[in-house]
Amino acid sequence: LLVGAGLFLRSLRNASSIDLGLRPENVLLMAVDPKLHHYSHEKTQQFVSQLRQRVSALPGVRSVTFLDSVPLSIGGTSFGFSVEGSKDGTKQTSADVYNVGSRFFETLGIPLLRGRDFSPTTDGEDTAIINETMAQRLFANEDPIGRRIKAERNYTVIGIVRNSKSRTLGEAPAACAYLFLEPSPE
Repeated sequence: LLVGAGLFLRSLRNASSIDLGLRPENVLLMAVDPKLHHYSHEKTQQFVSQLRQRVSALPGVRSVTFLDSVPLSIGGTSFGFSVEGSKDGTKQTSADVYNVGSRFFETLGIPLLRGRDFSPTTDGEDTAIINETMAQRLFANEDPIGRRIKAERNYTVIGIVRNSKSRTLGEAPAACAYLFLEPSPE
């Protein structure tokens, strides 16, 4: 029992020193699913917009965002991505996919390395931000900003973010694509 407790404490200490690539301090998560209440697309957009306004108005809140699947929650979605126009078919990779709102990277402390963040006033459903691993796998030494990638549909890459843990603490850097999930302002 004593040996088991010692190993557990050592593993806990090691896990606490892992670089997550994000900053979980002072982050509050709240889960809502408008589909459970049979909200239409329009009503969901209205709900999300009002939720952002109300939460942003709370004392001490510096940033509000949305996402469909919490990083480090083991589950999630993956798609196969390829570079649009790639003739040889070698520029493809599987990537973990997160649908996120504007200010997601700021809120979770994931550094934006190049390009820009999503904007509700200028971006639609055809934009993506990718991490360093995905950029390297698909574009090697080429600039991915402004390039198009394909999965279930085509996306324009608008930014590159630092690698962060995706599904588990012990994983190697995984390719990640962040797709825009936010209604346009009314």
